[in-house]
Amino acid sequence: MKKTPILIIVLLFVLVGLVACKENSSSQRFLIKDAYITIDINPSIEIITGEDGYIVQVNPLNQEAEVLLSGSNFVSKTINEAIDEIIKLAADLGYLDFTVENAILVTTLVDNPDEEDSLQAIIKKRIEAYIKDSKMRINIYRTKLENEEGLNEISEQYNISLGKAKLITYAMTFDNTLSYEVAALMNMRELNQIIMAERHELKEFLGSELKGMYNDLRIDQQVQFIKNRAKLLNDALQISSDELFSELIGELSISVTDIKNLYSEYTEAVLKIEVDKLLVDESNFEEEIEILKQNRRRIFDEMSSCLRRLTPPLSSQDQTALRARMHTLRTQYQDIERSINKLFKEHQNNGNHFGSLKQSNLLEEFKTIRHQYQGLFDDLGVKLADVEKLVIDAISDDLNNLINTHKDQIQALKEEVQDQIEALRKQIQEEHDLLREVGPKGAGQGKGKKG
Repeated sequence: MKKTPILIIVLLFVLVGLVACKENSSSQRFLIKDAYITIDINPSIEIITGEDGYIVQVNPLNQEAEVLLSGSNFVSKTINEAIDEIIKLAADLGYLDFTVENAILVTTLVDNPDEEDSLQAIIKKRIEAYIKDSKMRINIYRTKLENEEGLNEISEQYNISLGKAKLITYAMTFDNTLSYEVAALMNMRELNQIIMAERHELKEFLGSELKGMYNDLRIDQQVQFIKNRAKLLNDALQISSDELFSELIGELSISVTDIKNLYSEYTEAVLKIEVDKLLVDESNFEEEIEILKQNRRRIFDEMSSCLRRLTPPLSSQDQTALRARMHTLRTQYQDIERSINKLFKEHQNNGNHFGSLKQSNLLEEFKTIRHQYQGLFDDLGVKLADVEKLVIDAISDDLNNLINTHKDQIQALKEEVQDQIEALRKQIQEEHDLLREVGPKGAGQGKGKKG
C-alpha cells in the first residue's frame, strides 16, 4: 500500500519531464537563424534574426510603422514574441480594427526551404492564437520572396534560389560594390548584414519626406559610383601593357585591342545613364500626401484636446459625449492613415519594400547594359568580370575615396535636417501615446503606456 504514493510521484516527474521537453521543443522551433521577414498590416515592418535565431533588428518600412514601433525594443527576443507584441500593438493603436475584416501579409526568406515552411507556419500560428483570443477577424496571407520577373535567369546562372536572388538584388541597392558573382557566394547572414547596416543608417531619417531626401541622395550616389567605377576601370585598362592580358587571352584568336575597345564601348554606355530619366513625377503625389498629413494633424490635435478635457468634474453625460467624439475622430484618423498608406504603396515599385521605383529603374538600366556586354565579351571568349579583375586592385584606393565621400554627404544631410528629425521623433511618440490612450477598447479608459 505504501508503494502507491511513490508510484504517483514517479508518474508526476515523468509527466513534468514530458511537458518540459515539449515546451523546450516548441520554443526551439521559433529560433530560426538568419531569417528575413516582413509583416504588412497597414504599418509595414521588417524583422531580421541573427545566427542564434534571436532577433537582431525590427525596422519600420513606412511612417505608420514608425508610430507603431515607437519606444519598442525587440532585440534578443524570439520571432513568436515579436509577432505577439506587434499584433497586439497594431490592435491597441487601431491599425487592426475589431469592426472590419483585417488582412496581414507575411513574407519570409531563409536559407533552408523546410525551415521557411516552418517559419511561416509558426507566424501563422501566433496570429491565429491572437484571433482566437481577441475574436478579431483577420485574414492571413503568406508569400515568399520569389517569382519576380528576371529572377529565374539570375537563379539559374548563379545556381541560387529565387528567394536569395531577390535578396541579393535588394542588397545591391544598398552596396554599390556588390555584384551577383560575389553575392551568390554569400550566406544569408552576410546579405542580412548589408541590409541591417543600411537600416541602421536610415533609422535616423524619420518620416517619408526625410527618407525620400535620403533615398534621392543615395540614388544619385549610386549613379555616380557606377559611372566612376566604370571610368576608373576603363582608364586603367587602356594604359595597361599587353603582358597583363596574356594569361586571360591564352590561345584565343583575339587581340588586347579588341578587349580594350569593347570595354571602352561598355563604359560609354554606362556613362550615358541619366538620373533625370529615372526621376518620377512626384508633384501630384507630394501635394496629395501633404493635404492628408495636414488633415491627420488637425484630427490628432482635436483628439488630444478631447483627451485633456476628459477629466473630473466633467459630468457623466459630457464624458460619454466626448468619448463618442473621440471614437469618431479615431475612425477619421484611421481612414486618413489608410489613404496615405495606399498612396505610398501605389507610389512604390509594385507596393513592395525592395527599393523605390527610381532605384529599380536605375538598377534595371544598368543590369541591361551589363548583361548586354557580358554577352559580347562571351563572344570574344573572355568574361567581363575577369577583364575587370585585371586592374581592380589598381583602382581600389580611388573607389574607397569615393565611398568615403558618399558617407560624408550622408552625414552632412543628417546635420542639415537634424532639427526636423527631432521634431518628427517627438511627433511620432506623441501619436503612439495618444493612439494607445484612445484605443479601440475605449477612449480614456486608462490603458496607459506599455511598460
